[in-house]
Amino acid sequence: MLHPYLKTDHPIAFAHRGGAHEAPENTLEAFRHAAELGYRYLETDAQLSADGIPVAFHDSTVDRVTDRDGAVNELTWDALSELTVHPEQNGGGRLASIEGLLGEFPDMRFNIDAKTPEVVGPLLDVLESTKSLDRVCVASFSDSRLAAIRTRLGERSCVSQGPFDTAISLARGLVKQPATNAKNSPLQLPDTLGSVALPFRKIVSIVGVDGSPVHVWTVDDATRMHELLDMGVSGIMTDRPTVLREVLIERGQWPTIS
Repeated sequence: MLHPYLKTDHPIAFAHRGGAHEAPENTLEAFRHAAELGYRYLETDAQLSADGIPVAFHDSTVDRVTDRDGAVNELTWDALSELTVHPEQNGGGRLASIEGLLGEFPDMRFNIDAKTPEVVGPLLDVLESTKSLDRVCVASFSDSRLAAIRTRLGERSCVSQGPFDTAISLARGLVKQPATNAKNSPLQLPDTLGSVALPFRKIVSIVGVDGSPVHVWTVDDATRMHELLDMGVSGIMTDRPTVLREVLIERGQWPTIS
């Protein structure tokens, strides 16, 4: 059975970190901007605060995006919530907890990258307590982290494929041995490795044996968006949500939200 998160008639448009080139990344202001554009899918990350709160934040420290220094896991949620992210970008924005995001945007779907082993348990606690499993896909670059998530959530989960799973999916597809329930485990891949574009037409064809969706990040150029959609990818993550919206409207693939 297809996971509710993936039930859509259109390619999925993800606002990456809320749309980091149009508003301060991973802030309430960015997510609100994407929602105002009509986005239904938001991509974000999860780090754990010193007091055990999963926070929508990418880096392990606050140094790059704020005027403070320090590790996220050494700052309490109260301290993190007072920070201004990218103050040079339209005055900056405020961070949100994962629970706060889920509460503020009850009709939105989230792709959440669990950045550390420590955040996994508290993140899943939040998803279960808020009854949000139907509208969240959990991602990670760690195969062990993803395995732990699948073990806990079972068939209730939409969980992306990690590096090992992706390699296995491609190998299975080449010998046409589809896996059970792979359609609920998206391949989420970068558009390029270094300067080399990945062969997405071939990748889509190979994993089509499983029915696995293919989501590509992070794509900000309209021409490349068209190319990837022509190749059959299932979703695109972008830091320029206005651009991707215009591309999908031009193609007649921008979803109408009821």
